[in-house]
Amino acid sequence: EATDTPASRICRANAFAVLGAVALSPAAGLAHVQRCFRLWAVLQEAGSPASVSPQLRFAGLAWQLDRAMNSALASMAASPAADAALLQRVLLATDRLSREGDFDRPAEALHVLGAMAQNANASLGVLRRVVGLAERLAATCEEEGSECAPVAQRTLGALIRRLP
Repeated sequence: EATDTPASRICRANAFAVLGAVALSPAAGLAHVQRCFRLWAVLQEAGSPASVSPQLRFAGLAWQLDRAMNSALASMAASPAADAALLQRVLLATDRLSREGDFDRPAEALHVLGAMAQNANASLGVLRRVVGLAERLAATCEEEGSECAPVAQRTLGALIRRLP
């Protein structure tokens, strides 16, 4: 059971940073990145927005934790050791987080998708699903008149260039 304290949030943010660094390490293999993803999922569940106390959200600690969580997910999406199956799991997590509102802004999800678009191991099927999610997020950016619209267009451009 997670304890929602400033110290526990800082520890989880640091753990996310380590997971992201391991995923991008040149020495990391597929098994390392798979383990990082499993640990990321456990940490993400423990730090979901539903568990955030109003005091911590006010203190900005929730934002720092969310940023570390999203950065770690983007690192796994960019990892040269990740295979198509792991990238599919990262994509599903990104889609779930975007639908549940765990991303404060669509630009955070687009960051993960952009990293995945650059990964040479992304299969054509994964890339097509990434395009679908990026289109949905881009539409959200346009509807909100958000500053993420240019990010969405760049991400979509990078994805479309990867498709045959």
